[in-house]
Amino acid sequence: MEKMTNFDESLIELIEELIRTKREDDWWDFKQCHYEDRASLLHDIICLANNRADRDAYLILGVEDNTFNIIGVENDPKRKNQQNIVDFLRLPNFAGQIRPRVEVRTVYIEEHEIDVFIIKNSTDVPYYLIENYTDKNYKPMPPKKGKTVQAFHIYTRVMDNNTPIDKNADIHDVEYL
Repeated sequence: MEKMTNFDESLIELIEELIRTKREDDWWDFKQCHYEDRASLLHDIICLANNRADRDAYLILGVEDNTFNIIGVENDPKRKNQQNIVDFLRLPNFAGQIRPRVEVRTVYIEEHEIDVFIIKNSTDVPYYLIENYTDKNYKPMPPKKGKTVQAFHIYTRVMDNNTPIDKNADIHDVEYL
């Protein structure tokens, strides 16, 4: 393992602190593994990008979101890196072609690799799509319908809850953004 920078050390401290809280909130979310359905990933990124805390948000992959056990993503076949996320975020048709900026970092905690998607804070909120987005490559077994991120829907995150994918955020949350 290469020598870590101060950024990595402070990111590790933050992620460890968030794990110790044993909860999720407006600006952080835990996932056990990387996403199969890219529409679900997009929905989570938009919700976190439109957070009311007005700060960077963190999608932390490799931590169980019920037990908060660190399981890592080092063997995850669906794993995404920085370039994968940049390329993916070019696909959906965002209003004004303005997209959330996401940085992908990997930190090592308890001998596991944890991927952290840092959704950068911006004054460009709210982010929303102008065309529906469904992951056409998502083929779950057994078959079920994939999710669709709705055009012209404003999604946000309040405490540990995302706006449901088929709903709009409450008007007071939208106006706050």
